Amino acid sequence: MEEVAISVRDLKKFFRVPQSKKRGLSNRIKSYIGLGNYRVNKVINGISFDVINGECFGILGPNGCGKSTLLMMLAGVLYPDEGTITISGKVVPLLNLGAGLQNDLSAEDNVFQYGALLGIPDPQLKDRFDAIFEYAELQGYEKLQLKNYSHGMRVRLAFSVAMEVNHEILLLDEVLSVGDIAFKSKSKEKILEICNSGSTVVIVSHSASTITDVCDRAMFLKGGKIGMIGDPQEVVEAYTVSMEEYPGPGDILRSKKRRKKKILNT
Repeated sequence: MEEVAISVRDLKKFFRVPQSKKRGLSNRIKSYIGLGNYRVNKVINGISFDVINGECFGILGPNGCGKSTLLMMLAGVLYPDEGTITISGKVVPLLNLGAGLQNDLSAEDNVFQYGALLGIPDPQLKDRFDAIFEYAELQGYEKLQLKNYSHGMRVRLAFSVAMEVNHEILLLDEVLSVGDIAFKSKSKEKILEICNSGSTVVIVSHSASTITDVCDRAMFLKGGKIGMIGDPQEVVEAYTVSMEEYPGPGDILRSKKRRKKKILNT
């Protein structure tokens, strides 16, 4: 039998969304103790699935469908309101790539500080120091303060350090969107290398090509529910059809903005 690395059963996560526009002290107190006027947003509403040990599992869906919330629950950052999550192995979450980088420090110092935040030992970072900057295509910029780095340089450095993490289960939230086209291609190859090494990888992405190129299986979420789990290509196709038929609130908003922009430009 295949060993299960992550088992999720009847998972639910709800958020209270305040509805009252009154900002008085009494209303704030009522809201704080749960007596205010609010609606319940069922971000994750009773989902169950397994991730097999050693597979690369993709999660996609429209904005607001619960992808990142689910990943944060798998990482232990958020707790479920109902249901269970069982994980077998050491989890390394990369949910906000580059969080913790310090502008006033040099890139060199940031490598060691960011590496420490990710749990990478100093000796490993010292051994891999030149390789980190070579991979990030930043040789010669080691002593430069990070505030003088462009956004692309920052994310390439953060990604290069993050890929040095020792992991059994890796949780990735849109990390393959970093850098230019060439670096995106290189980072995708790196994730494939990690997947082929036997690690379990869970990737949240808006990119259909990332899901089909990298993942062994995939799942799409919509309205807090599972739309489909299975072959990545089939899941992407089902998700695409679903969004064409029933666009989510984020997609409707983007469509309205595009129409408004088109009208203004005519």
